[in-house]
Amino acid sequence: MAAENITCPHCGAQTMAAVPMGQVLVKIVARGASTDSKQCGTKFYANTTFAKREFVMLRFSCPYCGQMKDETELSSGGQAHLVRQGPGSSDQDFEGYLFLRENPKGVHFERWRCASGCGKWFHAARCTITNEVFGTYRAQTKEPPSEIIEAIEKRRQNWRKGQER
Repeated sequence: MAAENITCPHCGAQTMAAVPMGQVLVKIVARGASTDSKQCGTKFYANTTFAKREFVMLRFSCPYCGQMKDETELSSGGQAHLVRQGPGSSDQDFEGYLFLRENPKGVHFERWRCASGCGKWFHAARCTITNEVFGTYRAQTKEPPSEIIEAIEKRRQNWRKGQER
């Protein structure tokens, strides 16, 4: 076995792939061997000219029961931190609350329900480009906690400006 450096196409981190002696990385793709990026956790198949992304299930940690859950064990609730509009609001404000949602390319705050566990709603911060999960937190907060913001800023310096790297 020989090792070859491969660059993750999403985060740019270098990772090693084991290659049987006398074979090329293209044969690894054909056999389905894969490697993980150490920085962003993305799984990808690799050869010498490109890296093809493998779609991996999202995994969240419920802040209430502490269990790690696949997205199939959860229910998505859409955008987090919405300002609810009541009977005294204008038609335009109520329409915006009911129908208009952000769909950013990059960091997004979402609501999820631990459907197969404790049944409680929680919020998650993730990147819609790479599906990287920055963290989860209780749904009763009006804004993301500072630990979540720090985790995002550590990996995405320009995320508030809408500029993804």
